[in-house]
Amino acid sequence: TLCLNGGKLPVEEDGKSKQPKQPPIGESGKPLSYRGSIVHRIVPGFIIQAGDFVFGNGSGGESVYNGKKFKDERAGLALKHDRQGLLSMGNSGKNSNTSQFFFTFDEAP
Repeated sequence: TLCLNGGKLPVEEDGKSKQPKQPPIGESGKPLSYRGSIVHRIVPGFIIQAGDFVFGNGSGGESVYNGKKFKDERAGLALKHDRQGLLSMGNSGKNSNTSQFFFTFDEAP
């Protein structure tokens, strides 16, 4: 489902709906898009993780922006996962952010 924050699809001058742009293709051969990606990990009382649109199991990931890993945000590193409902990037170490993300179910020290 295409979500436009409750809005309608943009319309061309001839009254036909505009089609959304197709995302670029990453090195994996997959579109750089979250469309159709799944939740691949749930740890009750801890997190729900998603965003691996390469393999769908948490072992893959390409940035939806350009396919490349991107650096950590310095300000974000100072924040703590001290309550439920926080959204954060999942990564495999320093400056290794790709497409995976998680939500906290509770504090995660």
